[in-house]
Amino acid sequence: MYTAAIERGFSPASLLDDFPVSYSIPQNGRQMDWTPENYDHQFRGSVTLRRALEESINVPTVRLLEAVGVDPVIGLAHRMGIKSDLRREYGLALGVSEVALLELTSAYGVLANRGMRVPVTGIRRVAGPSGDLLEEGHPAGERVLAEEVAFLTTSLLQGAVDRGTAKRGRVAGWNVAAKTGTSQDAMDMWFVGFTPTLVAGLWIGYDQPRSVGSHETAGRLAAPLWAEFMRSALRGASPETPPIPEGVLSLRVNYRTGLATDATDPEGIIEYFLRGETPGAETAASRTPAPNGTSSPVPAPPVPIAPFPSGAGDR
Repeated sequence: MYTAAIERGFSPASLLDDFPVSYSIPQNGRQMDWTPENYDHQFRGSVTLRRALEESINVPTVRLLEAVGVDPVIGLAHRMGIKSDLRREYGLALGVSEVALLELTSAYGVLANRGMRVPVTGIRRVAGPSGDLLEEGHPAGERVLAEEVAFLTTSLLQGAVDRGTAKRGRVAGWNVAAKTGTSQDAMDMWFVGFTPTLVAGLWIGYDQPRSVGSHETAGRLAAPLWAEFMRSALRGASPETPPIPEGVLSLRVNYRTGLATDATDPEGIIEYFLRGETPGAETAASRTPAPNGTSSPVPAPPVPIAPFPSGAGDR
């Protein structure tokens, strides 16, 4: 969803509203209110797109989906390798649709591979009796995402590891990009992330759904296990730092406001933008950036919008 937003003109410094919001949804032939909530039941006012992702803040994430539109998000997910049906509703922003771990991990591979999608295969090579190579198990890749857009999304996910809910997924010496996921009542916990050379996904839960622990989160349980695997899998490999694409520029901005700042700002960070963009104070609640940089009306709500648990999060 955040990648689809970047494709449509949002930047990591775009502001999103973190204020109470309700949606009228149909249920059993009646209209009722759905009020999404944040994991900590607190509201922060306006937050940057980066902060919303890094800290797994639910309400601005739902508002971003409202601004971008459900259909573009579903379309991009399918381009990136998600084959499961995705429900056309605002709850999609918080994980209401179930997908297989392999699908989700494969989709993250598009980001690690700078926008190129390579179909999943379990065959590395096929050799004849004499050792002759008969077939390579690496199918040709297909570009499904601009390299610049993949770079910006990767930067957001690296921030989740550096400052956010995924910080226990750090692997010393490596630039790790990753995201946590915790479903309602902690019945499913996810951690999916990557380095430039390896993508891995982890799920924790029970075959017959029940809570892992009412106060548990993926950031606390799944992230350390994922990091332990990655440290083992990457042992002996040399860290890589992909180059910044030519279409991306960097600028120091304030982490909380997204506005340009200088080296004296203690909350200043280096932020990345697609060339031609500049940090501003627009909110996702007020406009939807279009690909050509103009403002387009906020799309009408998808129908139907099924109920979704208010307290579910992705911490």
